[in-house]
Amino acid sequence: MTDNPYRFSKIACFISAFAASFLLVGCATLFSGTSDQIKFESEPSGAEVVIDGIERGTTPTTITVSRDINDKRVTLQKEGYSDKVFRLQKEFATVAILNLGNPLFWGIDVLTGALFKYKPLRYNMELDPASSSIENSDSEKYSTYRIETLRDESTGEVVLPETNKNVIVHDRDQGVAYVFEKQRPAPQR
Repeated sequence: MTDNPYRFSKIACFISAFAASFLLVGCATLFSGTSDQIKFESEPSGAEVVIDGIERGTTPTTITVSRDINDKRVTLQKEGYSDKVFRLQKEFATVAILNLGNPLFWGIDVLTGALFKYKPLRYNMELDPASSSIENSDSEKYSTYRIETLRDESTGEVVLPETNKNVIVHDRDQGVAYVFEKQRPAPQR
């Protein structure tokens, strides 16, 4: 019986390809995935859910959100109510520890977003009625927010939402309101 010299090379190629496929996937990517199902609810319901400027649904809804090393900003918008702006909270995906000392695996988990996972997976937000201090004719020009809903928990900075409207930020602790108006283009002459 003669051995086929190509048989060994085919098996070696298969084993090499199989092993290489594991080298191209980090542990967190492999075991916990690269997205999470997050449920958004609001009181009252019917608010538009906008994630990083893209409308994704209306409350109550469950949305698949891709994991990312960067923060994701969520805005709940409903006519007659102040926009609710917050960032999705994340935590370290402990399964990534299985990467051990392999920098390639760590890099893959960072690039796919699998190094972190979103937690909590449910947000139930109460929307505040729009400020009555603005005349109804001007309410279409302004969005109002409470300062604590705009504060980035990790840096303490106040981050204004991206909007086409002017913004009023209420700081109840200080008893003041800040008005941020969009610059209007200079009139053409």
